[in-house]
Amino acid sequence: MNGIGKAAWSGFKAIENGLLGKRRDDNYKELVQNMLKSYEALGINKIIYDQHYQPSTFKVGDKVWLQTFYHPDNRNLMPPMFGPFTILKQISPVNYEIDKPQSNLGKTTMVIHSSKLRPYYPKEGFELKLTKVKYPL
Repeated sequence: MNGIGKAAWSGFKAIENGLLGKRRDDNYKELVQNMLKSYEALGINKIIYDQHYQPSTFKVGDKVWLQTFYHPDNRNLMPPMFGPFTILKQISPVNYEIDKPQSNLGKTTMVIHSSKLRPYYPKEGFELKLTKVKYPL
């Protein structure tokens, strides 16, 4: 048994002794093996997640879009993003305080998770170049 398996086993034994006492099912060993497999799968999923995880790149002072909350009762033509808002403070590696007022609560800022923020790119310097295309007749 590897380190993950031993930790899972000791955790299971503590739960079993604390909650179940001496009562056990007939397929007790099979249940324990299934639990150990699930703990190993969780460890593998974490490794895969960590390989693709990209930390947020927002800094204080950056302009961001705020993703709207989707609800089936909302109108279909609502904008998917609101903003731009300015990041005022980084609360944690994934939470940011932005300058979005909340009139119903009387607050001038809002704490948002980084998964709901998108970088804002200003229109200055954005130019659409049109080219003439000749179509063969």
